[in-house]
Amino acid sequence: MSDSATRAQSTNWPLVFVLWGLGLAAAMQFAKFSIAQDALVLEYSTRAETAALLLSSVGVMGVLLGAVAGELVGGIGTRFSLLLASGIGVFVSACQAFLPAFEIMFGLRILEGVAHLLIVVSAPTAIISASAPKHQAITMGLWATFFGVAYAISGLAGTQILTSFGLGALMGSHALFLVSLLILYLLLDRQGRTHQTSVTLKLVAKSLRTQFAAYGARATSSAALAFFWHTLLFVALLTFLPDLAGSPDEKSLMVATLPLISIAGSFAGGSAAQHLKRPYFLIGASFAALAILAVFLYLSFGTVSASAVAFPMMFVAGITQAACFAAIPQLCSSGREQAQANGVVTQLGNLGASMGTPIFAAAISAYSLLAIPALVVLVTLAGLLTVIALSSNRPLVVKH
Repeated sequence: MSDSATRAQSTNWPLVFVLWGLGLAAAMQFAKFSIAQDALVLEYSTRAETAALLLSSVGVMGVLLGAVAGELVGGIGTRFSLLLASGIGVFVSACQAFLPAFEIMFGLRILEGVAHLLIVVSAPTAIISASAPKHQAITMGLWATFFGVAYAISGLAGTQILTSFGLGALMGSHALFLVSLLILYLLLDRQGRTHQTSVTLKLVAKSLRTQFAAYGARATSSAALAFFWHTLLFVALLTFLPDLAGSPDEKSLMVATLPLISIAGSFAGGSAAQHLKRPYFLIGASFAALAILAVFLYLSFGTVSASAVAFPMMFVAGITQAACFAAIPQLCSSGREQAQANGVVTQLGNLGASMGTPIFAAAISAYSLLAIPALVVLVTLAGLLTVIALSSNRPLVVKH
């Protein structure tokens, strides 16, 4: 079913939820290292910014291969991609449970990035194939929540596992979660084809030419260029905003709640984007609002509860995320353009997510926790300037 060329006449809801579950598992590849930053520093007797490399390194493969991932998945088929990704994910998490040396753990994270990339490209495609046309907006709306939900679950259940049983158990539990989803997927998608065409150098070269050409076109690159600045912040904020809490209870509340608030922001942003149909305005306004909140957080540090400011910050960040995704169909008129735009979003999104956490960790180490709101202001202003430039009538590429 996942590779079916025809549209589903009815929605296979059990399969849709399992595919969404695979998305949760992919997002947990970020989240499990995000909630374990303090434990990683202790385990490897290293600095926070070095431990942060273990969090961000899972996005390296997305940076390198994100531009061609769609074409490659089309070559081997979504079902085979999901089976391969799940197998790699189980193997890597099982190895991580033994807490190998830092260098080996870093290599495992790079390999885990392959699984992450294959899932986030294949699963939404498979969800569309499993959904009747009248339900596709609903099922893709469900898919859009996978990152926030994964962080919320990790903040609740993952933190409990980490506290009670240790870092190795946290990694092992992720392997068991993936095994369970893999079994369910095999049971529910028995009709899916596992292979379509072979991946050749010619296919890769063609994919590269097509995808990189998308960077020069405003319609196919605008959402991704704005999304880069969002992802530079998003994972870092989920990771470090709880450190601003005034008490352990407030920190626990923030770890569990911030992802859920970002989900609410995404739903609000999607609704606003549907009604406004002004993608540049909505993205720019959300960047401006986030900058204002960050300035308030800086000025009120120590006098106002951190969560009182962090909660609306994550809500606005959720709006930015939804606005960027909603901009793709609003700016791209054809399915081919939308596919190219998604490829650029995948690549720049992984680049931002990979860079953000180490940058924030290094700044916090050098300048204290006040570096968090300061960096948010700098990044959101850069995002706002990018949106202003994109909304102008000037060409992105000057042709001679």
